[in-house]
Amino acid sequence: LLVAPNLIQAAANRAVDRGELVKWVTIHEVTHAVQFSGAPWLRGHLGGLIGELLASMQVSMGDGRQSGRQSDGERGGTARLRELLAGADLASMRGELGELVARARRGELMQITLGEDRWRLVEQMQCAMSLIEGHAEHVMDAVGAEMLSSLPRLRSALTRRRASRTLPWRVLERLLGLELKMRQYEVGRRFCDTVIAEGGPGALAPAWRSPEGLPSTAELESPLLWLQRTGG
Repeated sequence: LLVAPNLIQAAANRAVDRGELVKWVTIHEVTHAVQFSGAPWLRGHLGGLIGELLASMQVSMGDGRQSGRQSDGERGGTARLRELLAGADLASMRGELGELVARARRGELMQITLGEDRWRLVEQMQCAMSLIEGHAEHVMDAVGAEMLSSLPRLRSALTRRRASRTLPWRVLERLLGLELKMRQYEVGRRFCDTVIAEGGPGALAPAWRSPEGLPSTAELESPLLWLQRTGG
């Protein structure tokens, strides 16, 4: 569950108690074990989404006849860019290239490359992982408050670490889609904190019953919408 050298280095770099850091991270990882054992459908759901995404990408990387059968929604922005360069008029090319650049600046490069249909699969995976990671973050603090005297210092150190990445690294995260991973912790934790604050610990239970109970992108941003839909 744990990578010991990383934890030793993190404790030293952030000047926090190593034993308490290990306990805190252990709470996070044990929470994941409980999630997947308590919701047996979850592993298959995520695996199915990943399999569907990979299958669609294999089709797009096949021969020209296979790629030609793809819908507009399945084609990524790279295919559209090739079409523009192949013969579109200059005014049209400038307009669409400008839109591509603007979307890339907003962190949508991965969405452009994958295409809308595949991006919907990524969004579904992202929603599930935001719940999984956000819930583990919530439990870290809920249980840690009872067990760890240095919890405020641990949380402060972790928050600083996530926020203090250099500009080149932040740009790379955005280009490669790694920014999505960092948002899982923040958005998911805020969702779980709000749901439990509004409805108590049991309010989150519908999220673990079936794929239909998972929050959508909009519900992650507005947890009360999810509470209204699920009766949590």
